[in-house]
Order: sequence, then structure tokens, then C-alpha cells
Amino acid sequence: MLKGACNRMDQRAAILYLETDKEENVRFYQKHGFEVVGQSLALNQKSWYMRRLP
Repeated sequence: MLKGACNRMDQRAAILYLETDKEENVRFYQKHGFEVVGQSLALNQKSWYMRRLP
């Protein structure tokens, strides 16, 4: 599903964004071309904001 979304966004030359609250997911998404562009802490829960350029 992720690969398909990345392919569709690449065809449109569009940036893909996501948010995760699991640190182990950050490495997974980085392997698929995403980079961390921000972090936050709310109600003792850390979140990472990521993007993937076409």
C-alpha cells in the first residue's frame, strides 16, 4: 500500500506527508524515502512529522 501511494505521488510530482507516534516506524518510513521534518510532544505522547519528496 505504501509503495503504491509513493508511486502515485511521484507520478504527480507531489510531496507525501505522514505523522507517526511510534519511534520504530520512523526508521521504516526513512527506508522508503521519508525524512523527519518536525516533532511534538502532547499529553506525554511524542509524534514525528515526515515527508517524502517526489
